[in-house]
Amino acid sequence: MDKKSNGLTILETFTINVSAVDDPPSIKNTLSDLTANEDAPYSQIDLNEVFTDCDNYDNEITKTLLENSRPDLVTATISENILKLEYQQNQSGIATIIIRRTSNGKTVDEILTLTVTAVDDPPVINQEMIHFSLHFSSQSWIIFQHESISNNVLLFFSLQLSSHIIFFLRGFNFEYKTYY
Repeated sequence: MDKKSNGLTILETFTINVSAVDDPPSIKNTLSDLTANEDAPYSQIDLNEVFTDCDNYDNEITKTLLENSRPDLVTATISENILKLEYQQNQSGIATIIIRRTSNGKTVDEILTLTVTAVDDPPVINQEMIHFSLHFSSQSWIIFQHESISNNVLLFFSLQLSSHIIFFLRGFNFEYKTYY
């Protein structure tokens, strides 16, 4: 450092020591709330795009799943910086997923809200094939009813029957035959 006074100069030298401070990791891009349909294929999120740390390389920061509020709705796993969300069959609702990043003992948490919307499933027959063969000579009622997981009802009825009726159900298609 130079100081001048009345033409005289004083030169002074000194040392400044700057101590490094370990900064905690931070959130680079916040996670947007996620919406998926019931029974959807899995989702993946690259966590390298979410967190950063000015003291370390982003891919060297530890990522852990801190909480999954609804494991009955979604299975959440982290592998190689990828958050994988696998949706459970026939489940809908809201889950909160908390991801923790740790760097040199310091942490930051990010919260993901996942909404899985219900899908109206078609009725499903548990047996491969249901076969009804009925014989009537007068007016009668036939009622076949099946409730699906979504509480939808497949209903078949006849107010007047011929002498013979055969009713086949295969998967989602049905076949109806009447004999006179």
